[in-house]
Amino acid sequence: FNDIVLPDRPVYLFKLFEKDSGVVQIELLGETLAVDIPAVKNRADSYLLVAKQKLQEVKSDPRLIEEVANVKKVMQEPWNAWWESEKVRAVHQWVKERI
Repeated sequence: FNDIVLPDRPVYLFKLFEKDSGVVQIELLGETLAVDIPAVKNRADSYLLVAKQKLQEVKSDPRLIEEVANVKKVMQEPWNAWWESEKVRAVHQWVKERI
């Protein structure tokens, strides 16, 4: 556009300006948006802290721990049976022969 139309001032899709205070100003198609990077970082840090606390609460919930133990117990027997099956042994042997 700038090369063909030759406007008085070049037209930009967007421009970024960083202020001394850590604020980034974004001009997008003539509209201006200011983003306070330190404030965004602080808010993200606080959300991360809350998320970690909630995750710890969930991980330490006795009901979850019990359910995970039940799933492991139920899945272990079929897994062991499959792992010890003749098909798996045949695949292991086939791989060993080609290595």
